[in-house]
Amino acid sequence: MRKSAILIDADVSTEELIKARGIAATIVKNYGPDYLPVFNRVHELIVEREQQQKELDLALRYALPGT
Repeated sequence: MRKSAILIDADVSTEELIKARGIAATIVKNYGPDYLPVFNRVHELIVEREQQQKELDLALRYALPGT
């Protein structure tokens, strides 16, 4: 991922991304597949964040108690 995208991504909440995905999907529905790349990128960001959270949750589950 580009460095500038990382900074922008960090400033956008997951809830905002989910809302943006819905808006992008509506745009694709109303205006056609030319807008699919926007929908796909927002969807990818959500999936990446969900995966990162799952990995963090897994690591914390195996963390030694009392540390």
